[in-house]
Amino acid sequence: MLVAFLDLIPLIGLTIGGFSVFAVLMIDGGPGDAIVWLILFLVYQQAQDRVIQPLLYKGGALKVNPAVAIVAVIVGAELAGVLGALLAIPAAASLGVVIDELVLSGPPGAAGAEPEAEQVARSPASRTAWRGTPSSAAWRDPACRGGRRASTRRSGAWRGGTR
Repeated sequence: MLVAFLDLIPLIGLTIGGFSVFAVLMIDGGPGDAIVWLILFLVYQQAQDRVIQPLLYKGGALKVNPAVAIVAVIVGAELAGVLGALLAIPAAASLGVVIDELVLSGPPGAAGAEPEAEQVARSPASRTAWRGTPSSAAWRDPACRGGRRASTRRSGAWRGGTR
């Protein structure tokens, strides 16, 4: 329980929790148990730092705007306490995808009947958000020249970027 609580402290919490368990095992369980714990703890910590976290944090897995995330956590905490705060960001991301697909994409039968200009505006290159530099992909895209997007209908602005 101590390790789980200390794991909430960024950067050093898991290490403090792991070494506190190691110290208790040295006193109460003997050096053999402590060394086994230390080896298992170091393997777990390295796997978490080198495999799990990069997979979760690469490219912003949820792509939720930071302002939306803060509001979602506050609302979730008010509605359901700690559990609501923990589930708020995934719920906000899910709600954003539903809104994007159902509301902002238009009627379901109209997908094949779009004019060519609208199809160009939905191309992946034109969905790249213009960052204000001539080297960005949106600057090179003819549909987005001049710093203006050809279509903002599916821009995903609520998420802080594009799909």
